[in-house]
Amino acid sequence: MDEWRRAAQTDELLAEERVVTANDVGAFYKYVFKRATNHSGIGIVTDKNGLPILNGQDKANAFNAHFSSVGVADNNIIPACSDIALHSVLDSIVISDTDVLQSVNRLRSNASCGPDDLQPILFKRLRHCLTLPLVVIFNQLISVGAVPAEWLMAHIVPVFDCILLP
Repeated sequence: MDEWRRAAQTDELLAEERVVTANDVGAFYKYVFKRATNHSGIGIVTDKNGLPILNGQDKANAFNAHFSSVGVADNNIIPACSDIALHSVLDSIVISDTDVLQSVNRLRSNASCGPDDLQPILFKRLRHCLTLPLVVIFNQLISVGAVPAEWLMAHIVPVFDCILLP
């Protein structure tokens, strides 16, 4: 076991040396970001007595209880906003190929898929082929004032980065 640990440490040191000797700022920041990011998942969650919760189901129940206690229930009443004066009207929008290309370039390659199950890296790699079809689709949808129902969907995943206190 010690031999394996020494081999892993040696490999890690060699990887660090390669990053330093490569003189590549992008590779350096990528390495630092990878090392600085927390990949451990949910941290320690404690119950009301301060004891750690170890079971995943119990952690989920603790989070549910906490967020239910601090959340607000929807009463289905929409507030009236009758006193808002419109100073300008947006009567036309035109999306250009530059707009689409800039938006695709800003996508994070490591982001998760949307409701369409397509990864952002696909759009980034095919951006020059997809720009014109996307421009046509977006402008057609804007002209009829409609958006597909699937585009209004989102997968929202809470990322818990705290310890529940009693």
